[in-house]
Amino acid sequence: MADIARRAGISTGNIYRYFPDKQALIAAALPPAFVAECRSRLRARVASAFGQRDPSADPRRDALSEAMIDWALEHRERMVILLRNPRGTPHEDFLEGTVQHLVQLAEKYARSIDAPRSTPDRRRALRLIYESLLRTFATLLAEEPVDRSFRAALDRYLVYHLHGLQGLFS
Repeated sequence: MADIARRAGISTGNIYRYFPDKQALIAAALPPAFVAECRSRLRARVASAFGQRDPSADPRRDALSEAMIDWALEHRERMVILLRNPRGTPHEDFLEGTVQHLVQLAEKYARSIDAPRSTPDRRRALRLIYESLLRTFATLLAEEPVDRSFRAALDRYLVYHLHGLQGLFS
């Protein structure tokens, strides 16, 4: 709570005036409806990419991508908290659960294109790839305060990400 107060430029006591504890503060910052919406948007975006025959066909600027990015920018601080610092909150399994779902979608896609049979090594690689993607997304949100800079940095990262997926499935 002291760190939060310091960043907000107020006293710790003032936070306790409005929130009895850290859990109440987290519940206000990350209400369940927000977390559910975030999960839904992330999953829909990735499912859409894997719905294409060639996910490396630069899906970065389709309507669903734009909507996800616009929404993330609108909720920048919440997204950063949810993707980078959920320890000790009711949402500490958000990243892991989302990554597991994304790995399942990727494996389903691989089967649809007759990619080589899944192995534990590929599943581990996919887990690491998606953890990295979500953490990088959060890092860019935190470090790129200008929307245009965020979008440019995300585009550069997605080129790398998509080529890596293409190589993994070939």
